[in-house]
Amino acid sequence: MKQQIVEPGQGPDYDWAKDHIFVKSALDWTNGRVTVVEDMLKSGFYLARHHHRVMTEIFYIL
Repeated sequence: MKQQIVEPGQGPDYDWAKDHIFVKSALDWTNGRVTVVEDMLKSGFYLARHHHRVMTEIFYIL
C-alpha cells in the first residue's frame, strides 16, 4: 500500500446541498480496508437514522 498525505480541504470531493466531504483514504487505496473522509457539515444538515449492512461508520469530531 502506497502512503500519501492528503491535506485538509484536499482530496476527491463531493459537494451536496448541506454536506461537503473530502476523501482522505478510499477503499481502492487501502485494499478494501478503510475509507476515511473529512466531512464539512453545513448549517441545517440533517440525516435520518439509517443502517449500513456492509460497513461501520465511526465519527470523530474536532
